[in-house]
Amino acid sequence: MTIESEVTDAVVVADADVVSEASPSDGSSVESRLVDGVRSDPFLVRAFLAHSAQYIGIAMVSGSVVHASTLGGNPFKYAALILAGTLVYCLKFLIESGFRVNRRLARYLAISTVVSLGTGMMSGSAQHFLDGPRAGAVLASVGVVVAYVSFCLREDRRALNRRSLTGALLVGAALFAALWSLAGSLSGSGGHH
Repeated sequence: MTIESEVTDAVVVADADVVSEASPSDGSSVESRLVDGVRSDPFLVRAFLAHSAQYIGIAMVSGSVVHASTLGGNPFKYAALILAGTLVYCLKFLIESGFRVNRRLARYLAISTVVSLGTGMMSGSAQHFLDGPRAGAVLASVGVVVAYVSFCLREDRRALNRRSLTGALLVGAALFAALWSLAGSLSGSGGHH
C-alpha cells in the first residue's frame, strides 16, 4: 500500500459520516464513495480540481525551471513561479484529504514537492531542448535522478537501495552524455514558442 492510498483512505476514514467504504483495490475512488447514502462528489468537482491542480502545478514548475535556464532574466520571477506551481501541485493532495493535514500528509507533500521539481526538470527539458540544448542536457539528467529518488522515497523506501540508486545515477549520467553530445551539434534556436 502506498502512502498516497493511505492518505486517500485517511480521507474516507476521517469523515465520520462515511457509510460505505470501498477498498482501493476495487477500482473505486474517494469521489465514488458514499456519504449518508449519497455519492460524496456527484459532479466530480473535487476530483476535477485535484486533477487540475496536479497538472497545472507541474506545468508551472517545469515551465519556470526550463525558462530560467534557457531564457535567463529575473531569477526571482522564476523562483516565485516555481513556488506558486509547487503550492498548486500540493493543493491536489490537500483537496483529496479534505484539507485535514497530519504529519504523514505533511511528509508526503514535502516529498511530492521534490518529485514535482524533478518531473518539471525532465518535462521542461523535453519541451525546450532546442531552445537551450546544454541547459536541457543538465536539466534532464539531474531531473531523472531527482524525480526517481524522491518518487521511491514517497512510494516505497525499500525500493531505494544501493543498486537502484546506482542505476539511477548511471541512467542520469548516460542521459547527460548523450544529450550533451547532441547539444554540441546543435545551437539554441534563440526562439521560443
